[in-house]
Amino acid sequence: MRIVRLASPLIPLVLATACSAEPTISLTTRSVLQVPADEVALQDGTGLADAAMIGQICVIDTVAGEALADHDLADGVDRLLDAHNGIALAVAGGDLFSLDGTTLEAVPALGVNAFSGVVLDDGLAILGQDANGCAVGFGDSVWSVPGLACEGAGFAADRASGTAWIADGSALASITRDGRISTFEGVGANLVRFDARNHGVVLSNVGSDTIRAARSDGTIAWEVRVAGTVQDVEVAGGAGLVVASVGSAAGGEIVVFDGLTGGQVVTHPVPEAVDVSISSDGLSLALLGSEAVYFYDVDPDAGLLDTPTTEQVQDMNGASSTAILGIPLVTAAAASAFVD
Repeated sequence: MRIVRLASPLIPLVLATACSAEPTISLTTRSVLQVPADEVALQDGTGLADAAMIGQICVIDTVAGEALADHDLADGVDRLLDAHNGIALAVAGGDLFSLDGTTLEAVPALGVNAFSGVVLDDGLAILGQDANGCAVGFGDSVWSVPGLACEGAGFAADRASGTAWIADGSALASITRDGRISTFEGVGANLVRFDARNHGVVLSNVGSDTIRAARSDGTIAWEVRVAGTVQDVEVAGGAGLVVASVGSAAGGEIVVFDGLTGGQVVTHPVPEAVDVSISSDGLSLALLGSEAVYFYDVDPDAGLLDTPTTEQVQDMNGASSTAILGIPLVTAAAASAFVD
């Protein structure tokens, strides 16, 4: 595994906002990992990230640009599900593992063939399957959630309360630790993220042009349509930000929204549609390209965005970056927010 730290400053790009009084953000590159990753989860305040790459789970020091440890959990591909409070949650060979610390000692956490999972402040929330179909497990308690197709469904949870959310493309359901289930029909989303600041969820369909936020009672708080197709969405509840990766004719864009209103904060062109990961506190960001992972410091109160150098962009997509990064793009997503 080879990690390259940037030796020269990056070219800043001024980002357009709807109004000069609106907040803006800046990103400053920490390091570039010249290895593609399937999943990356950033830890708050530590400079560390957990990553699934080359069939293993790795701990990355995103400040020093070094891989601290890697672990091959089982035969087959290791999948990273989540990371929080120094704990990484992974699945391999049908078994679930909780990985604590840079030594990555694997500890079986729950004997299920898990589809997804979230590390809570005081435990785990696991999406899997039991004899009745879809099920959510909290430690020793496992609750069946009838009527949902959980394989391939989106999964999120409130780390504080443990309440979990499932979006299977047709319906949205929430389930509490004591087994109380609420189901909301007609919610066409397969991607769901919990927004801790606004106590709701952000929803989308991969490949669609729409991102929505729903309150805890299932009603829609806001909706935006983007100029392209949604590749990925992440939420930094601590900073009140929603970060979306959107595919476009030029390659892709990173679009940042206000989590409360859906109003667009900034937009930033990138050479390809990437997956994104942002820490819960909103101060660390990773962009997962087809050939590299870019780690950034996030400043939510600035107006300049550092972009990858020409050589870095060429490493990612094999093409010149001049047309994409040399020209600031004006508001590329329509933030027509509404509150019902």
